[in-house]
Order: sequence, then structure tokens, then C-alpha cells
Amino acid sequence: MKLAKKIARLGLLLALSLILFLVENLFPPLFPFAPFIRLGLGNAIITLVLVKYGFREGGLVLLAKCLVSALFQGVFSLCFSLTGGIASLAVSALLFHSLYPRLSLTGICGVAAAVHNAVQLVVYALLGGSAVLWYIPVSVCISLPVGALCGLCVALLLRALPDRLWQ
Repeated sequence: MKLAKKIARLGLLLALSLILFLVENLFPPLFPFAPFIRLGLGNAIITLVLVKYGFREGGLVLLAKCLVSALFQGVFSLCFSLTGGIASLAVSALLFHSLYPRLSLTGICGVAAAVHNAVQLVVYALLGGSAVLWYIPVSVCISLPVGALCGLCVALLLRALPDRLWQ
């Protein structure tokens, strides 16, 4: 029965992540000069899964989110969302397990967002759009505070939600 509850909770978190992703895409970009940068609230839920359930579960929710979101954005977007997501999840896990609580969730998510966007731009460059490489410094400078804002949301959720919700 415990496994069924865990799967159901992860399914609900996946649904929440997808809903946040879809709602966020209804709005114009935060920065017109960097249209690829979004708040990433759907990714904040994946960080929540990482913190409460672990890397494997976070990876499964990330994979499912990327596959389902590709239905809305097209299969070509899958290579960007999956590579950026895997890289940021790996960095988040590494930082969380080695530096948390000395490095807060706000800092972890800021770094993860910067890695996510930088990896997506590198993938785009590898696919033939090398002109976007100059966006990487801009992307990192914007992603750090935007990701930190998502990390603040994760920290507030963890503080507000009761522990019995995760068990």
C-alpha cells in the first residue's frame, strides 16, 4: 500500500508540475531580449520531489514531465527540455547532498536554473545555431535570481506543508 501512495503522490506532483508549466507558457516572456528564460515553476516541483523523495523519483517525474510537455511543444523541444532538465537535476542533487543547508534551496535552485539554460543553449549551438552562444552569459546572469525565486517558493512550500503529506 505504501508504494501505491507514493506513486499517487508523485503522479499528483507531476500533474502540478505540468499545470504550472502550461500556465507559465500562456504568459509572454519575462525578458523580451531573452525569450527562452521563464520562471520555471514546473521545475520547482521537481526540486520539491528531489528533496522529499530523492534523485530517482525526481528523475522519473522530470522524464514524464518532459515527455508530456513535448506533446504540447513538439518533439523537437524534447531534446532541449530533457538535456537541460537532467543537467539541472544532477547539479541540484549534487549541491543538495553535499552543501545543504550551508547552501540554501534558494542558492541551489539559482545555480540549477543557470545550468539548465546554459545547457539548452549549448544543445541549440550543437544543432547548428552557434550564434546563440553569446546568450550564455546573459542567460546565467538572469537565471541565477530567477531560479533563486523558484528556490524560495520551494523553501516556503516545504515549511508550510506538513511532514505527514510526504510519508
